[in-house]
Amino acid sequence: PQPAAPQQQTAPSPDKPANAWSLYAVPLDAVSVASLLASVLMCGPLGFILGIIGLARTADDKRRGRWAAVAGIAISSLTMLVAVGYVMQAMSAPSP
Repeated sequence: PQPAAPQQQTAPSPDKPANAWSLYAVPLDAVSVASLLASVLMCGPLGFILGIIGLARTADDKRRGRWAAVAGIAISSLTMLVAVGYVMQAMSAPSP
């Protein structure tokens, strides 16, 4: 039988975390968290805009918190749709 070639140990790249605990070495993006907070506090347009900015900032792996930006966009979108629907319904109601 042929001897197996020795396995080369490659060093982990500095861009990617080596284990789960090194994930927390990457900072949490404050704009994404602000988007989630603004959307929960019913500031629809602000949460939506901050969510778009947060998505752009978390596109690379240098910041984490993409989940907060996505949740902020989703909640803001729903809030704005409900507000527009309420205004449209109030405008179409017949006046006595």
